[in-house]
Amino acid sequence: MKITLILALFAAFTWGISFPQSLQAQSVFENPQPGSFQSGIGVISGWVCDAQQIDIVFNPGTTKEETWRAGYKTTRPDTAYTEDGEVICGDTDNGFGLLFNWNRLSDGQHTVSALANGVEFGRATVTVTTFGEEFPQNLGKHARLENFPDPGTDLIVAWQESLQNFTIARLDNLGPRIASIDAIGDSISKAVNAGGAGECTNIDQERFNWATSITPDSTFCSDGGDGVYSQAERIECRQGAMIVNADPNSAESGAEMLKDFAAQAQESAALFGMEPPATPRYVTVEMGHNDICSGTIERIQAECERGSDQDPMNHCRTTEAAFERGFRKGLDVLITIPELKVGIAAPVRVTQLCNHKAKTNCSLVGGSCESLWERFAGIRSTGICGSITDDCSDERLKDGYETARAYRDIMERVSLEYAALAEGASSREMTVGGEPVGGAVKAAGTSISFSNASWVYKFTSEQLSCCDCFHPSFRGQDGAARILFDGFTCGPTDVCCADTGDPVSDALCTTEDTGGTFHPGLF
Repeated sequence: MKITLILALFAAFTWGISFPQSLQAQSVFENPQPGSFQSGIGVISGWVCDAQQIDIVFNPGTTKEETWRAGYKTTRPDTAYTEDGEVICGDTDNGFGLLFNWNRLSDGQHTVSALANGVEFGRATVTVTTFGEEFPQNLGKHARLENFPDPGTDLIVAWQESLQNFTIARLDNLGPRIASIDAIGDSISKAVNAGGAGECTNIDQERFNWATSITPDSTFCSDGGDGVYSQAERIECRQGAMIVNADPNSAESGAEMLKDFAAQAQESAALFGMEPPATPRYVTVEMGHNDICSGTIERIQAECERGSDQDPMNHCRTTEAAFERGFRKGLDVLITIPELKVGIAAPVRVTQLCNHKAKTNCSLVGGSCESLWERFAGIRSTGICGSITDDCSDERLKDGYETARAYRDIMERVSLEYAALAEGASSREMTVGGEPVGGAVKAAGTSISFSNASWVYKFTSEQLSCCDCFHPSFRGQDGAARILFDGFTCGPTDVCCADTGDPVSDALCTTEDTGGTFHPGLF
């Protein structure tokens, strides 16, 4: 059949005769389309019924002409027959494709021609835009495209180095509509000692917190002069209008997942209960640090204050079962609140504190963070995260990292489980750590998102408060707000921790990732 087809085509081109409709579409050059814009790495593709080889020629007939061989004979079921049963090719192995880096070409217009056995069957003139080099690296960037694809919906795109192009990361149809915000968590969400030198009060400084703080500004699009451009302020900027922020928020310094999350969720539910029922609202959850750091300095204990919910062989830290139980109990409260976006942030990798032993603290004149930690180890049984910072030994780093990693894994797994619940469905009833949980009904319009950004981020010395060498400074609070909003890309500016499987190395983020990996935020 294919020999007959070729003879018919030859006759048509030679003598100018017409041929049946079924013979007219024997090859199609699908991509790129004429007049299109090209950048990064893309696929040049189409199909041909019968050929020995397919070549793609760039700028044919010019001094810049170059020819590339395309892969051929990929399966294309759509090329066998029409929907009406007419023969197109009669078989399916007709696809071709070439993965091409458009950065190889110069900026401007270029012509691309497709040849089957040396005979052109399609061409397109396109406009190419490049960065001026073939494979740019470490360009980490993301952007929010407002009101795209529809009004009231934003698209978050992220640069993907392997494709040399932007890809769709998230679709956000809530950020443009959220009317109120609250925060659940510990002293990070209360901004203890965030003000830095001169404000080492060791009390909540909530005006600096990453989630709910708002410093009035007529433009709605700045930090208001306090150095922290919070999530609440970012939402106001997106909407160009004020939103309601919980002040004070529902977080509590010293809070633990084990004993405090469910109670804070109830408090947040009461706050949102005062808002109109159809109003979209948002609560952040950033917790787990005190389940790690409130443990005893010495690893082995005869018994723990909360019995089997804490591990006497691991600094009396919260057991994994108790941590999960506390997390599920809090989520069972939050999913019953209608029109609520729950943004759950992974815990910060607190073992990184040991990277900053030499940082000068502003509580002891001329002292280092290490000396401050040593001083507090003699004052209270937990020190300042003394289970890790007492001497930053490999054993302490390993235990701290592995415990924190287990908490993070629980939060991600359970968050995804609750996020997948349909409206009106009940959370799974089960026994965790000896107590029953579950059975809560998910309300209409309730959604859950989880972000790993805070776990993978390698924080810097300036992002650590000089007051206690433990809490985030206002720069750290600002960084948290930023990376947990639209996300961030690992690069020279925002360095990530590259996990190697070595718990001591991973605890300190010794191996860095600057290769362009994008980590979504809470939107």
